[in-house]
Amino acid sequence: MTDEEKKLERQQEKEEQREKRRQERQKIASLHGKKRLQYLWDYYKVWLVFLAIAIVAVNIAVTIVKGLMTKTLLQVSALSADYNAAGDQMQKDFSSYIGGLKKHEALSFDLSIDLHPGAVTQAEQVADVKLQVQVSSGTLDVVLVPDYAFSYIQQRGMLMSLDDVLSPDEIETYGKAGDLAYASAPDLQALSEQDASEAGTLDPEGESTVRTITTLSSLQNQTEPGTEAAEAEAKTAANTEAESDSGMAAPAKSESLPETDTGTEASSGQAAEIHSTPSEGEQIYGIRVDDSGVLSDYAWYPINQKVYFGIVSNARHEDMALTYLHYLKGADNK
Repeated sequence: MTDEEKKLERQQEKEEQREKRRQERQKIASLHGKKRLQYLWDYYKVWLVFLAIAIVAVNIAVTIVKGLMTKTLLQVSALSADYNAAGDQMQKDFSSYIGGLKKHEALSFDLSIDLHPGAVTQAEQVADVKLQVQVSSGTLDVVLVPDYAFSYIQQRGMLMSLDDVLSPDEIETYGKAGDLAYASAPDLQALSEQDASEAGTLDPEGESTVRTITTLSSLQNQTEPGTEAAEAEAKTAANTEAESDSGMAAPAKSESLPETDTGTEASSGQAAEIHSTPSEGEQIYGIRVDDSGVLSDYAWYPINQKVYFGIVSNARHEDMALTYLHYLKGADNK
């Protein structure tokens, strides 16, 4: 075959390809709605799948890079707060309080967990599991907790004792104001044993339990030391719907924080009532902040709702958590 013949053959192939593409465009243009989508899927599904994979891969890569570049200074979860309230405004104000954020620094304020211990709803199960995941994975530093939920999370080992975190002057000042929340340390061994005995019995089909365990197991390697209790509890968090007798906190009925449904015992076997003055062996786990005048400005909670500040047991930013406490209490800590 001569060079001229080869050239003519290549030109003919190009013409055939152009004609084929033209006919393909006409075919697609003549179809509408579901027929067009079905046609594209039938003839281009391999490329569409590759395109989708590429898009997802790029998004994941961008997220990872941003995560590596971003330093989160504080992560706060306001439990059962008004989801429609402005969380961004407090973030801006607290950012100004600490002197502003540098490039790649960030603050996180989450109002999405609506926790109501004892409520037999799917939404409550989801809220409980989400909180367990955040605590277990070490992605949470501070919680703001309504009084009716404080005993529940404290007795499940989610909160850090503040006896050695607060200064003596702070303990004296907050104590005189009646803002300290004292409680006995949770019995983590009893809690773990209870969870083990309940696993698979409160959820006959085992589906929600398996999903929860699988989710939290994937985060196990990311947890900080000292979070075994939170991980053990998280295994049965999805069983909350059936736990009517396991000692969850009920809404407050008096000036002190609420007792559990049994009135005397928490799920771990410890006394659940939180006191503003200490009994023997009790420690500080929370500080009342709703009456400080700062939190109320953001309308996160009803005016008559008692709200307590607590530091999560495996918080990564303890110093900034204390700075946030001083901000809420109105202290000049700039």
